[in-house]
Amino acid sequence: MTKTHRMSLERHNAPYRGTTRREDAVNFDLAVLHDLFHAEKVAGGNPTFPGQTTAISNNFSALYHGEGKPTASIPTAGTITTLLKPFSTPEQDIQDLRTWTRPGGVVLTGTPSKYTLSSNGTLVPGGLLATVTAEPGDILFLRFKLTKGNGQGVKVAIGAKDFNGDGDDLKIVNLDDFSSGQYIDKRLYCQSRQDIRLAIYSVYQTANGVLSNCSIEDFSLGFLHETPVGIIGTDTAPSEDALSMKQVLALESKRLSFLEERITQTEGGII
Repeated sequence: MTKTHRMSLERHNAPYRGTTRREDAVNFDLAVLHDLFHAEKVAGGNPTFPGQTTAISNNFSALYHGEGKPTASIPTAGTITTLLKPFSTPEQDIQDLRTWTRPGGVVLTGTPSKYTLSSNGTLVPGGLLATVTAEPGDILFLRFKLTKGNGQGVKVAIGAKDFNGDGDDLKIVNLDDFSSGQYIDKRLYCQSRQDIRLAIYSVYQTANGVLSNCSIEDFSLGFLHETPVGIIGTDTAPSEDALSMKQVLALESKRLSFLEERITQTEGGII
């Protein structure tokens, strides 16, 4: 007697060949379809969702062939940042936070190697303020190491007041996240000639009565210059004097072939 198998989602007496109930089979199929749809989106096969494959392909085209611009999820990707110029005399004193004004009743102690900024715990934001003149296109850069002292739930803000006419441009962090000491930085892209009111607040939007302090080390303030990253293409070169990657590889291949031929001739007694 020939054995036959009934084609059905309900596979009786077949525990090792898949699901045995229609509900399980439907759930399994839906899960597989969902995973395939997600994989299609990530891979870039879905025309309505670019996906990672498309993003990687676009970045390769931008970097090696100069087609478009590279994209990434971090602000420094695609650019090389250098310190254009620090503040010089007579603005050099601004590098010393002790010359900044102190609204809100804060107390600043210590030396430029390590400051201690203490608040009085009021609702009025207290901190340090200074004014700097910048030109259109300038990139102002503040950076220092921040370490928490005492106090809980205290926030620190760094940036500028009423910047570019759009209101405050402040980077706000929770001081509780800086118990072991971390660097904090802020970039300000100037759109017009203006006097920038720099601000470092030791207490920002905290509850009344919260006394706190923090330390500031390695403080630096200056102008940055950002240069787009460019790579010579594999097919084309930026100028007639330069060689593309393919041209360089072709020349090296010819040199290696010539050396191989000379070595073979030498071993064979032909000079």
